[in-house]
Amino acid sequence: MRRMTGMSETKLTDIYGWKNFSENSGFDIQGIVGRLVSQKGNVYFCITDQGEKPARLSGRFSFKAQNQEAMPAAGDWVTLQEKSPGSFKIHSLLPRKNALSRRSPEEEQSTVLAANIDLVFIVLSAESYREGLAERYLALVASCNLASCLIINKADLAGHDLPHNEIKLSAQTGFNMQALTSLLQPFLTYVFIGPSGAGKSTIVNFLLHEQKQETGEVRENDRRGRHVTSCRSMFVCPNGSLLLDTPGIRETGIAAECPEDVFKKISILSGRCRFRDCTHENEPGCAVKEALEQKELSWREYNNYRKISDEAGWQNNVQKQILSRSEKTKWRQIKDPFRKTRSKGRPDDTGE
Repeated sequence: MRRMTGMSETKLTDIYGWKNFSENSGFDIQGIVGRLVSQKGNVYFCITDQGEKPARLSGRFSFKAQNQEAMPAAGDWVTLQEKSPGSFKIHSLLPRKNALSRRSPEEEQSTVLAANIDLVFIVLSAESYREGLAERYLALVASCNLASCLIINKADLAGHDLPHNEIKLSAQTGFNMQALTSLLQPFLTYVFIGPSGAGKSTIVNFLLHEQKQETGEVRENDRRGRHVTSCRSMFVCPNGSLLLDTPGIRETGIAAECPEDVFKKISILSGRCRFRDCTHENEPGCAVKEALEQKELSWREYNNYRKISDEAGWQNNVQKQILSRSEKTKWRQIKDPFRKTRSKGRPDDTGE
């Protein structure tokens, strides 16, 4: 594992952000500390001070992990134990400072895409840019209480006007890439998300100054890309920042309430509604509905807000039902052995 220039004495875990993560944490570490940088099947690749180590989950960890969110994800810090030479087991997952999660309509539980992140870069292609798609990604990140920055790649190929407040660049030509590199700081973790074909891996390769990630062509018929990046991978940038590339996201299910601050106009208008808990549907004195009538707010933005809000509400209801069923199952498992023990001491029906 190569260390950065001028940092030959720096521990590998510090290069991967351990100091920032563990500061004032008071962790009681038992075992080897490692950061999960990629995963292939049931093998997790972790950076330790002794280099990159392939590891599997210990039986105890697998048993205690009650859902998908409790499983290690790229960016997580874990403790390892070497059971035999070269054979490592993950024994614990250190508390996350944050996590980027999504939930697809088919899934009952959230999937953690990445953990312990400082900034999320949402990468969209200028060729297929849609305001509604950008809002969905922004809502996904905001629902996880994470900071985001919208990047519009392939800006030189745009055939229509683009919004003014985002970073517009081209990783292929190098156009305006300095606007992105100026944001990157040593030891901080940045994750790139977006649909396939948006150019996430091309941007990562540009920042790394080498072809680390495979890139694919975009289909001509629908301008969508193939899924080339198959797993989440973390890399160290020449300036010391940490980059997490992710596969294209097909579904952007919101795992929490839809944050109004993604829809800035609606957020401002909400403060003028007669009722604090206004849902902007049928309540009297709704400033949002009034703005629609006055054409101060577009129906496109309002409908997208409603769609994401309804989806988030449905997902939350599903999650509550799952938790309720899980709680009932847990108590049933606790009560059943107790009932069996008591029944042994009772006389049978014959009275003998």
